[in-house]
Amino acid sequence: MANPESPTYSVQIVDDKTTYHVDPILTDLELSEQEGQMAQKAILTLMNIQISGKWATNVFRARQKVFIYADDGSGQKEVFRGWIWNKQYTSSNSKREFQMTCYDHMIYLQESEVYYYYPSGKSTEDILKNICNAWGVGLKYEYDSIKHEKLLLKGTLSNLIINNLLDPVRDKTGKRYVMRMEENTLHILEVGQNASYYQLNAAQNVTQTRSIETMEGMITRVVIFGKQGEGSRAPVEATVEDNVDTYGTLQRVYGRNEASSLEDAKKEATTLLNLSKWPFQDFEVQAPDIPWIRKGDLVYVNAGDIMDKYLTVKSVSRSISLKGGASMTLMLDNGVPREYTTNALASTIAQETPKTTDSTAAGGGTVYSSTDIYALVPGLSNEGPLSGGQQAVISAAYSTASPGADLCAMWVSLVFQNAGIGYMGGHAFQQVQNYCHYPVSALKPGMIIGATSCATGAGWTYGHVAVYVGNNTIRSPELGRVVTYDLQRFNAVYGTVTGLRCGWAMNRVLA
Repeated sequence: MANPESPTYSVQIVDDKTTYHVDPILTDLELSEQEGQMAQKAILTLMNIQISGKWATNVFRARQKVFIYADDGSGQKEVFRGWIWNKQYTSSNSKREFQMTCYDHMIYLQESEVYYYYPSGKSTEDILKNICNAWGVGLKYEYDSIKHEKLLLKGTLSNLIINNLLDPVRDKTGKRYVMRMEENTLHILEVGQNASYYQLNAAQNVTQTRSIETMEGMITRVVIFGKQGEGSRAPVEATVEDNVDTYGTLQRVYGRNEASSLEDAKKEATTLLNLSKWPFQDFEVQAPDIPWIRKGDLVYVNAGDIMDKYLTVKSVSRSISLKGGASMTLMLDNGVPREYTTNALASTIAQETPKTTDSTAAGGGTVYSSTDIYALVPGLSNEGPLSGGQQAVISAAYSTASPGADLCAMWVSLVFQNAGIGYMGGHAFQQVQNYCHYPVSALKPGMIIGATSCATGAGWTYGHVAVYVGNNTIRSPELGRVVTYDLQRFNAVYGTVTGLRCGWAMNRVLA
């Protein structure tokens, strides 16, 4: 019987004519809302039995509607509404099961491209109402709204909503936001605004905690460059720094967006420093499942070394066994995002931007006298022109901390999440098997690389996966830290059993 300590779940699949109550053949259920992934995801594992003379794997098809309900003793409530997006069936002598990956309505925003124009003066809320109406979803907007300059929105819709509409509101107000689907309505609200919050306490409802304090990803100095003239170097326009004496120089280099003023760039550089000048703290809590906790909620934790803290949920993953038992894993933070993207600051600067010397310009600031940006920005590849996605992955591979020993696949997933590509999930064997379709000769910066089995402890069973950052260099998570290999050494360590393969994470080609 359902109760707060042991909630139950129920799944329905609906086609044009029939509603299927699949609980009797559902063996496992996973639900997740990941940081950097707009759409909520559900993974269903079903027994392949016959239904009205047809095998189940032929009955359930892509784009059929999926409804998931939870009950903690107070009655069933809907926790997921979406569609079957992918289906995978593997037959063996021992069992016949198939797996379906489902997403809520926001998957259409993630997978669609648009070309929209909005004149100056339109508010964030008005533009989003227009977009949601075009895509057949309702909108409940409970976040601040600003007036925008004229906007030409061209590209992937989800990226445009984040980068061109909601991030500018965050940059101006300092308030973080979360997007969630509830039934057929997109809710946009400030994080941590849930009226009631759940308490997670040691010896009561917490089974495990993990915390990380790291300087990886910190920034104590931002150097702002102007526009590069033809045949000349880009000038340094400003340097903004804080906490350099305490934590040393951890520098980021940005080219100012031509559409923004230097004052705007300096303000956003200051905001970036304020969010990044201290060591980052990330927290993980594992506990019996509470179905009603969503991404963006505030929770109270007093367990392990997470003492008496109110934290916001960055991501939540649920594992539900229909044989009994449901658990959740929450990734939490104290309100400081690991990645912060600005509008006045561009993500890259021209490759001719030179590196620092000890000289001082007449008007103040630093004089630059070389043309080697690769020495100035660690990890920037010199393997030809790179796409924005490749550059984001490379940067994230240097700034993302290891989540712990034997968690290489989680680290790789976090890299791509922090790069704004999406959270991949799965273990190393699955990532290599599903996405590494090429020999090492096809390796490009931003690809993942690994083996389905290797001679390193858990690697015999789960394999190993890492990220290629260009210049014959691989970033690889090992024993709770992230290390750098050249390709030859990486092959000698991990490629001796099944050989190395490479490919684009989640099959999203970045080059």
